[in-house]
Amino acid sequence: MPADNRLNMEEIDPDINHYNENTVNFKQYSIDTFIKDMKIDSGTLNLFHNNAHSIMKDGRLDEYNILLNTIGNPFHILVFTETWLSDKNKDLCQFDGYVPLHLLRPTDNQYDFKTRGGGVSVFIKEHIEFKHRADLSLISPSIECIFVELNFHNKKYLIGGVYRVPNTDVKTFCKSINDLIEPHRSHNIILLGDYNICLQQNNCHKIELQNTMQSNSLYPTILAPTRVASIMRDGQLVTTNSLIDNIYLNTQSKFQSGILEVSISDHYPIFALINEQSIPSSNKETTIKYRLINENTLNKFKYDLANNPEISNIFRTNSGQEAFSKFLTLFNNLYDIYFPIKSKKKLLEKDYSNPG
Repeated sequence: MPADNRLNMEEIDPDINHYNENTVNFKQYSIDTFIKDMKIDSGTLNLFHNNAHSIMKDGRLDEYNILLNTIGNPFHILVFTETWLSDKNKDLCQFDGYVPLHLLRPTDNQYDFKTRGGGVSVFIKEHIEFKHRADLSLISPSIECIFVELNFHNKKYLIGGVYRVPNTDVKTFCKSINDLIEPHRSHNIILLGDYNICLQQNNCHKIELQNTMQSNSLYPTILAPTRVASIMRDGQLVTTNSLIDNIYLNTQSKFQSGILEVSISDHYPIFALINEQSIPSSNKETTIKYRLINENTLNKFKYDLANNPEISNIFRTNSGQEAFSKFLTLFNNLYDIYFPIKSKKKLLEKDYSNPG
């Protein structure tokens, strides 16, 4: 294919280059290297997530406490997915110095839920004022999420713990995420969770999740496998690696992110440290370009693309190269009509004198 006929993703979607791996300080840590190498600033907002795979399993809560105590527990927010908690044991799930919020999988017959599993818990440091956003918290057969709103260094954050139930419809999950967060794009949004969509696989599920997050200016901070498992395949034991847990941010601040290679559950813990004081000291405006993609505009785009009169002419074209060139021109023109590039200005603030 000639170079000038190639699909230029930079022109189609500026969001695809918004996230630059060179600007991310991501690393994988053992307990020893975390203790040795991590220098945590007092002004950072520190968040932790792990898929617990039954947090009240014998000894598991103790293992988490030992891990946190060993590394000096810098975290303001702890998020656990797949807690498997119930009304009978949720009050036993506590971390000293934290306020707990639990989202439990219902046991009634309103939805077709599994009898066990699921559940999301968020623990917030006692000195941090927060509001449980029950209006955004949601549980359904495909998604389980709980949200809190808090202020830290005079910045408002919307923080969600998210779990996608395996083998459920990805489009339904992504629509639910978009419906929850799109009206709150002005917030500093942080989503921590297990999405059960591997970012190392180039398939339609990854693309669906990526488009949903990018359309809301949310980008992943975890860049290596978070689940390493051994399975039998064709009679042989095979090790699989998947990047299914992540922390998505829309912040313009400097941050560190990482994986703790600790096998408390079958997922590695992940974390992010957001340094709001690293923003330049003078007030400046930065311009962010993005495309707003939602279900309404996407449906119109698909309809117009499928029913455009030019499609018939493309099918009648004898040359594959010419047909592709015509299709690409049509695609780009409609893409710009239904998803025009928009700009918004964001003020970089300088006053961080009142920590949360």
